[in-house]
Formats: sequence, C-alpha cells, structure tokens
Amino acid sequence: MRSLAMTLLMVSSGYLLSIIGLNQWIAGTCIGILLLNFNDIQGSFTYRLKAMIFNSFLNAIIVIVINVLQFSLPLVLVSIAVISFTLYLLAVFGKRGEVFAFSASLGVVLSLVRQYQGVDLIYYAIAVLSGGLLYTIVSSVYHLLTRKRQINEQLGELAKLTSDYLEHRILLAKQSNFKEEVNQKLLDLQVAIIEKQEKIGTLILSDSKINHHNSSRNRQMFLLKELIDIMELAVANPSNLAKIKSLPDVTSQTFESFLELAEQIAQRLVGIAQELRSFKINTIDSKPIEYFKTEDTIQNYLNEIGLPRAREGVLLMTNLLDYYKLQINRLVAIETMIGTPNSHNELALSHFQQTQFLKNEVYSLKQLRANLTIKSPVFRQAARMSMALVMGYLVGYVLNVEKVYLIMLTILIVLRFSYGITLKRAKMRVLGTSIGALLALLLVQFSTSIPYFVLLAALGMVFSFSLLERNYMLASLAITICVVFAFGLIDPNVYSVIQFRFIDTLIGSLVSILVAYSIFPFWEVYSLKKNIFKALTANQLFLQNILVSNQNDTQYRLKRKSAFLNSSILNANFQRYKQDPHHKQKKSNVPYDLVTLNHTLVATVTNLGNYLKERSIPKIEMLLVDISVDLDNNFKSILASIDHQENTQPYLKLQQYWERLETKRNKEYNAGQIIIEPEFKQELQDVQMIQNEIERIKMLLRSIRNIITTSF
Repeated sequence: MRSLAMTLLMVSSGYLLSIIGLNQWIAGTCIGILLLNFNDIQGSFTYRLKAMIFNSFLNAIIVIVINVLQFSLPLVLVSIAVISFTLYLLAVFGKRGEVFAFSASLGVVLSLVRQYQGVDLIYYAIAVLSGGLLYTIVSSVYHLLTRKRQINEQLGELAKLTSDYLEHRILLAKQSNFKEEVNQKLLDLQVAIIEKQEKIGTLILSDSKINHHNSSRNRQMFLLKELIDIMELAVANPSNLAKIKSLPDVTSQTFESFLELAEQIAQRLVGIAQELRSFKINTIDSKPIEYFKTEDTIQNYLNEIGLPRAREGVLLMTNLLDYYKLQINRLVAIETMIGTPNSHNELALSHFQQTQFLKNEVYSLKQLRANLTIKSPVFRQAARMSMALVMGYLVGYVLNVEKVYLIMLTILIVLRFSYGITLKRAKMRVLGTSIGALLALLLVQFSTSIPYFVLLAALGMVFSFSLLERNYMLASLAITICVVFAFGLIDPNVYSVIQFRFIDTLIGSLVSILVAYSIFPFWEVYSLKKNIFKALTANQLFLQNILVSNQNDTQYRLKRKSAFLNSSILNANFQRYKQDPHHKQKKSNVPYDLVTLNHTLVATVTNLGNYLKERSIPKIEMLLVDISVDLDNNFKSILASIDHQENTQPYLKLQQYWERLETKRNKEYNAGQIIIEPEFKQELQDVQMIQNEIERIKMLLRSIRNIITTSF
C-alpha cells in the first residue's frame, strides 16, 4: 500500500508540475519523494516526523555539496567517504538510525545522476526538499488516518505466521521424513514471529499510554497479547503430539483424533488472520471447536489398555488436551473481541506494564562516542560502506562508466555487515537484474511511447517496493524494469540503458562481495558463542522466575519475552552463519545442535512456566525452590565452563513423592475404584508433568554442557 501511495504521489506531482510548466522541478521532486519513502518507518509519530523533516533538509544540502564538488575527483571522493561514514555511524541509534543512514546515503548516490550548476542547482535542491516535505505531509496524514487499519493488517499477518507455525508443528508430528528441514522452517518462522510481535507492540504503545479500556489501541493490544500467548503455548508444547503417536499402544484412530483437533485450531487461526486483514471487520460466524471426541478417545484408551500400563499415555494425552483447550479459549477470546469490540472492559496492560514493555527510542551522543572504535560493529560497517562507495565510484571512473551511480546504488543495497548475506543479496540482485533486463528487452518491442514507459516505470516501482522485504530477487527484477523505463524517458537509446544496467549491477555486486570478504570482515562463528550464552542466561532467569511461588505476571512476561527474543537472535545468527564460506564454518553440526537444544530448552521452560502459572501446588513448592537453586547453579557452571556438582536430594524427593501417588492410585484401582477423584487425578497429572519437564531440562543442560566443553 505504501509503495502504491508513493508511486501515485510521484506520478501526480510530476503530472501537475508538467501542466504548470515546471518540468525542471519534476526530477528533483520525485527523487525527494523517493528518498523520504525509505525513512518512513513505523514507531513514535513525533520521532518519525522529526527524522523525516531533518532528512528532507539534509538531502537538499547533500545535493548541493556533491554537485558543487563534482568538478574535482579527489574532493568528490572525500565528500562521498566522509558523508557516508558519518551517516552510517547513526546506526547506533537502532532501526530508525539505520534507515536514516540508508536514505541520506541514497541521496548522495542519486546526487550523481546529473550535474547541476548555479541557479539550476538551487532549483534542483529546492525541488528535492519540496518533494521530501510533500511526502512527509502526505505520509503523516495517511498514518494518522489509517493507523488502526495498519495495526489490524499487521495483526492479521502475525496471526497467519502463527498459523503457519502450528501447521508445521502438525507436519513434524505426521511425518519423520524431512524432519531437519521442517525444524529449520520452524526456527525461521519463530524469528519472523518474534520480529512481528515486537513491531506491532511498538506501533500500539508508541506516542502515548493506553488510558481507556474501550479504545481501539487497547483492543489491539488485547489481540496481540492473545496471539503472543497462542504462539508461546505452541512453542511450549513442541512434541507431545509426536509423543502420543510413538506410544506403543496408541492406534492410528487415537492419534487422528488429536491431529484433527490441532488442524482445526490452525485453520481457525487462518480465518482470524483473513478477518483482521480484510478492509471491514465483521462478526466472525464460526462453529465452536469441539474437543469431546478427543476426551472420549482418552477414556477409550484407558479402558482398552488399563492401569498402570496406560497411565503415562493417559496423562500425556490429558496434558495435550489441556493445551488445546487453552488454545481454543484464546481463539474464542480473539473472535469475541473482533466480533464484539466493546466486550473487553479492562486495560490489556496496566500503565506500569506499558512502560515495562515499550522500548523507548533514545538518541544520545554518548551512544555515538561509545562506538567510535574499530571494535564497534557499527564503526566497522560505516568504514566498509564508505570505502565500498569510493571504490565503486573509482571503478566506474576508470572504466569510463556513464552511469557510475548505478554501481554505487548496487553497493548501497547489497553490502551488509555479514559476508553471507552480502553474497546472497548479490546473487539475487544479479539474477533479478538479468531477468528484468531480458523482460525489458521484450516489453520495449511493443511500444516506445511516453505513456507506455511511464506506466511500466510506475508498475516497476510499485512492485519493487512491495517485494523488497519478501523476495529480493523479484524486487530486483521490478527495480530493473522501473530504472530502464524511467531512464528511457530521458535517453532514447533504451537498449543502451538495459546494457549498462546489467553491467553496472554486476560491477557493484562484485565490489560489495570483495569488500565484505576483505575489509573488516565479520564471520558469524565469532558471535555464535556470545549469543548462545546470552540465550542460556535468558533461559536461566526465566526458569528462576518460574520455579518460585507467587509469580509476578509482568516479570514473568518480561522474562519470557527475553528468553524468546534471545533465542530468536541466536536462530538468526545461525542462519547467517550457514551462508558464510565453508572454511569459516567450524564444525557446522555443533552450532546446529546447540541452536536446536536451546530452542527445545526455551520450549520446555515455557511449558513448565505455563503449567505452574495456572496452578498452585503447595505440597511441592519447597522442593521446587531447592530444584531451582540446583538448576540455577547448573546454568552458572555452563556459562563459567566449570563442573557442576548436582544436588540430587530435591530430585529424589520429587521422584519419591510421585511414586507414593502412583502406588496409592494402583491400590485404589486394584480395589475396584475405577473412577478417580478429580483432585487426586489433577495432583497425579501435575506432579508427573512437572517431574518430566524438570528431568528434560536437566537432560538438555547436560547435552549443552557436553557440546560446549568438548567441541565449541
């Protein structure tokens, strides 16, 4: 939608300027609009507005500086290096700093499109400024008017990603083939979901607190909370469905009952995603998800197998059914909120919780000064980018390339901090440009009229920006179509434009790869250990919060968020690591095993947390405190790379407590008491669940310790 709005604004502005006879303003105005589009990121409205206004004026200044200095090769090289280096240092301020740096650096590159002098330069700079300010005004009004709609669309995308995660869980349980590929897809989806959750939370909570329970923002926060809980419940129950399938006495009919329920939940979430992303939200008319058939399945299994042989299976199935019930309750709550918005009569987050969960944007010179060192990743990337742009300009100058800015544009888009990502983007860029050039050659055969070229350039721009984050190769194809036909309006030799577009892209990609590999290279293997330890520390703090009584909900959610976020960072780190050269991947199976173990650890701790949060079990509270102390020491010893002397007493006492409960129930059953008392049944279920999860955590920590001490 944003790409379409930007394209329409550029076309309409150009058309209006041509009508009133200001053709010389068209190029500058369109470039000003284009540059500000990159700086249009969601978040605090105030910071966004200030950044866009400042960016508009800075772009105009950059245009003047670069054009004034173009008469001297040394001066233009120095200006490119200094400006781009300074701009990319702003990445220390996070996402907004990064996009600001890219937008202004793009202004440097586009200032080389055509050389202006004297009055023409002043007019051109004013046109760039006017285009930027025009986009700022239109975009700000659009955001104010459509903020609610944008957040609903984002919530719909989150619901769809979460349903994809649930469906891949089902796929993992159904088949053993391609298990590693499905697991990798789950890790990728988890990274995307965490990023989307963070983005939506910032959108909802930025600018001001939610003060009224009936406000649309409060309802959206409620929907976000429920979607987060659905996702984290799914992560917390990773393999119970597969465990049921693997039980020796379970028939395919029993497994199908649980599978059908899981598929209904995933499909209902797809429906919610479609409803949230529609232009008009209506009451969801859907049948309730029934789980009585699954309850009957559990009872039939118990009757057929009998106790004590069926106990493990019955408790496992009961726990899984309880999880499905929780998911269904959350789906019902979401559907009720969508269908009856006024049904919620309290704040989704208290004012205190809002301040805890919102990450404020901070812009301090201290942050900048702290990164003025060669050890800083931001400093290194700023230096690499400035060197790469200078190299691109010099290569174009030496080879007498007509459109040297296309080489620099490719570098600006392709070069990333990670060599693996740079190489991947370079390949997709060259492939997309090649296909786009061939398609442009075909399209130019149909017509060479100005309206035809304008239409193709506009369509290319719309699709390029729409696809930029989803499919970079297709985005490169669309960008090529846009560039070819936009320059075709100026240069009648379209075939020359197509030829130089491909050659310049190839040169820019090669320069980017060379710089990423040889100048301040960063190999992902060096950050893996740090991120593994951060993820383990987050899990340690989360587990500490869980295994104590009287959990504070805010602290619980914050610790859970930290554990998931650090796990997501580790997963992303591993994805980049796999793209590095093979000789830089030391024992590649070791990082994969650690990432997978950490993912399972997050799931297990979350499952235990969800379970204990819903229940009070006073008889074993002190045992859990003692276990918490030992597990905490276990985490600390792994992080410090020292041996851990396990305190076996609390685990032994928990095991003995379970055995007493089991013996008691066996006696009741043998005495003819078939129907178990509900409270006793719940106690059996609780203790077995807690004991199994704690043993699983111990096993995972043991495996992690073995890998770290022997291979990492």
